[in-house]
Amino acid sequence: MKPIKEEIPILKYMAYLLSFLSIVVIILPFFINAPFELNNSNGFGAYLGLITGLAGVIVTITVFLIQNASQDYSSQLVRMTFFKQKYFGFILGYIFFSLILYTFGTSFEVINQVKVFAFFVSVGLVFNFISLLLISSYFMNVLNVIKEIESKTTDYIKFKAQAKSLPLIGKINLNEISTTKIINQIRPIFDTLNKSVALNQDDVSTQCLNSLNKIIRTYLKETSSFKSLDDKILLELADQSSFIVKTMIKYENQKFMDKFPLFLGDIGSYVLEYRYNVGGVNNHAISISRLLVDIFIKCYKFDRTSAPKHAISGISKLVKKCIQKEYYQSTSTYYYDIKEIMELCARNPSFWSANLIQYALNDIKDINDLLHHLKVAVSF
Repeated sequence: MKPIKEEIPILKYMAYLLSFLSIVVIILPFFINAPFELNNSNGFGAYLGLITGLAGVIVTITVFLIQNASQDYSSQLVRMTFFKQKYFGFILGYIFFSLILYTFGTSFEVINQVKVFAFFVSVGLVFNFISLLLISSYFMNVLNVIKEIESKTTDYIKFKAQAKSLPLIGKINLNEISTTKIINQIRPIFDTLNKSVALNQDDVSTQCLNSLNKIIRTYLKETSSFKSLDDKILLELADQSSFIVKTMIKYENQKFMDKFPLFLGDIGSYVLEYRYNVGGVNNHAISISRLLVDIFIKCYKFDRTSAPKHAISGISKLVKKCIQKEYYQSTSTYYYDIKEIMELCARNPSFWSANLIQYALNDIKDINDLLHHLKVAVSF
């Protein structure tokens, strides 16, 4: 799959910079040799009155952000990114501190140094207000939200895998809690993908597929010693993929039809690369192959999509990976999938069917040439 060009998150970095400046601003009074005088007797209330006003605006912005994000996509996207970021907790803490200072200042007769400090706190709050506007704008773009979830999920997987590595044993399985958390993190991406397919939003669906590709590859690679057949994350992938296929057929999203078989072919290849096989057979890879056959059958009637060809390529990719891993006997399992596709084409004589049969035969020839080159006494 062609990845989306990576862009530098300028808004995000500018927001971080402003939050950092707000810290510098409130520390600054402690390093001023001759604090200036605030001659206005109402200065304290005026400066800290600004705090409560901006606090209300900040709350309004966050509520608007949640409502806007949940209109077209899952509201979990915002909850998983915006409210779990450290800068948001920092801004809330800053507001809380400012309100305490405001209460203290209005209840007691304050000295000039406190007035000066309150002034700088107000300036810092303005910085945080602008910072929140920038970061809100950043997260209003659903592509950025998906990237944030991807980054945090892959980092979490690597952290858990490294934390569970033992010197003599190597990597061991993630526990039940870790697996459940990973599933909860990727479900909003699947939900967004499903919705973007229905809305025909090509850029969003492409980013979702790229992020899922990276997350699942990282998970499989970091847990390569996992030998259980009951892999909940791969089972979740299979279930969600079935729903997505139904959506793309229902809304006849032919652009997405071209991409999804390629995505499944990549995932199947990763499964064969990093997962244990019982008797040379990988049930998760077989499940993906069957799903590719299902995509071929359902997309066969559409004449403006390359999905049938990509489905054939995906199955062929699984066969070649089996050969590379020396799972020669398992090639027969995928042969029946190719055979089913060719029989379907044979029952519907047309130029399109003939073209697909030729495409499948070319792949079979490449596979047999590979087997012959490796001098393996198995034919496909």
